[in-house]
Amino acid sequence: RLQAHAALQDCAVVNLSKDQSRLVFPRADLSSLEVEKPVSFNEEAIALAQDKERALRYFVASGRYWEKEDNFDPVEIDRIDDQIHDLLMRRTDIVSEIGALKRRSGLLPLALRPGREAAILRRLLARHSGPFPKQVLVRIWRELLSAQVALQSDFSIAIFAPDGLDIYRELARDQFGAGTPLHKYSAVSQIVSDIWNGNVSIGILPMPVGERSNPWWRALVVEGGAAPRVVARLPFYERAGEGDLPSALAVAMIEPEATEDDASLVGIERVADISRDRVLEDLADSGLDARWMAAWHDPEEEGHAMYLVSVEGFLARDEARLEAYRNRAGEAVGRAVVLGAYARPIVATP
Repeated sequence: RLQAHAALQDCAVVNLSKDQSRLVFPRADLSSLEVEKPVSFNEEAIALAQDKERALRYFVASGRYWEKEDNFDPVEIDRIDDQIHDLLMRRTDIVSEIGALKRRSGLLPLALRPGREAAILRRLLARHSGPFPKQVLVRIWRELLSAQVALQSDFSIAIFAPDGLDIYRELARDQFGAGTPLHKYSAVSQIVSDIWNGNVSIGILPMPVGERSNPWWRALVVEGGAAPRVVARLPFYERAGEGDLPSALAVAMIEPEATEDDASLVGIERVADISRDRVLEDLADSGLDARWMAAWHDPEEEGHAMYLVSVEGFLARDEARLEAYRNRAGEAVGRAVVLGAYARPIVATP
């Protein structure tokens, strides 16, 4: 609302914070204030909203609402709140019935479905209109979805938080809601171990970059179906200009689901001395479009290394193109395993 009224006065509203922030306004710094432009709004929609405020006597020209609160008629707003609440309870009843059926049948898998949730959010954002901030819409639905996952199965989160670092806590809360139990870990290896052993439902781990001496993703390069899987990338909804904020991967003992826009992660064990360029070339020749790579080199065995490669699209465990890559690479590669996939995050336009 503030952005809309500012836009009518040819003014911009920005967030000057340099840290994690829950403000919905676009980020900016002092040096760029002169070039900031008002957010585009439909002036007819704003006028209709203002007319509705006047009809409900919610409009006060001075902005000092507290001086006129006795004049407000909340009946229409209360009616809408009741409708929203009724639909929320109805949705919860349906989800609870699904959870009860699973329990009666002896099936108690983690009810989390990151791919399905991403599809829901994409659909809602595509149909959204009006001045209500999209970021707030996403937060409302993230809380709703996470709370209803918890109604169907036990659900807890492990986050990497060395020395009180709260970056991954904020990402976890934004994605999985304020009510989900959260456990802090100082070692990423312990998070992977506890996911594997069923002590926690999902782990929030640092986004792999470059070359590391002992990266957590090495533990996932396991043939067969028993290893944790990458199922989401956080944050799922990014506002323009926030690309420098940290990212993370969510790992759980569930299978990722395909959406309309995905990226997959492949773990490759190299047992012969071949270059990264050769690995990327063989992947491309097998129909796999690689976008970035992280690496680990064995300090004790020359030629032995592991690569984590992000490729375009959704890859199933039995992906034919990955088998073609194994055949093409031959004895130079020991293992080539799909480690998971995630719905590509949405980057909001200003």
